[in-house]
Amino acid sequence: MSSLQKNTASAIRDQIDVLRVALFKANAHYQIGMGLRAHWLKFARAIHNTRTFWEFTLEAHLNVAFVHVCRVFVEQKKATTLTTFLRTVHEHWDLFQEHEFRRRYANRPHLNEWLAQRWNPDHSQLAKDQKFCSVKPCNEEDGPVDLLIKWRHNIAMHIAPDWIGNQRNKFIKRWPLPDLKPLIDVGIDIVNRYNSAFQFVPAPPPLELDDYLRVLECLS
Repeated sequence: MSSLQKNTASAIRDQIDVLRVALFKANAHYQIGMGLRAHWLKFARAIHNTRTFWEFTLEAHLNVAFVHVCRVFVEQKKATTLTTFLRTVHEHWDLFQEHEFRRRYANRPHLNEWLAQRWNPDHSQLAKDQKFCSVKPCNEEDGPVDLLIKWRHNIAMHIAPDWIGNQRNKFIKRWPLPDLKPLIDVGIDIVNRYNSAFQFVPAPPPLELDDYLRVLECLS
């Protein structure tokens, strides 16, 4: 492997790590926030006694989830996003092939087991992934990423005129708040696919994302 290939492979690992961490955090905050919302009525009395804390906690988790999803999907110049990562995959397709995987892990005793779990990339799947992450043309209906960008630019990061006074309901009707879960789930699937093709990294142990229930149970 040339020094250029080594540098490229190292950069790809860094991109995968950054995206995996962002999606992991997005998913964790989203699950906690939606879990709190689902149990709101059940623990209404306990929540009412410390209402300010729980309302801001719920809002904080969902806002942070939104921010991490934006980091993954909203393309910015020189930033690592799913769009730029998939562009890297396309430009360095050879590094995601089985022969490169075998070469990287040639001296590992569990190589054959890892190969059995490895995803073999194909161009049709790459095209589907790129289409999901891309902004739709003006003549097409907004997709999840388009809605995410509109909410980021007009509400989350800036207070646009469309979000002031009577315009707010019109904005929501025209561009409903995107459901973060499909974006998170598809993002995780995309990163895991190409990570599997490129390297063997065991999945992290699952976190206990509902331990806030113990707090609420103690307060009840």
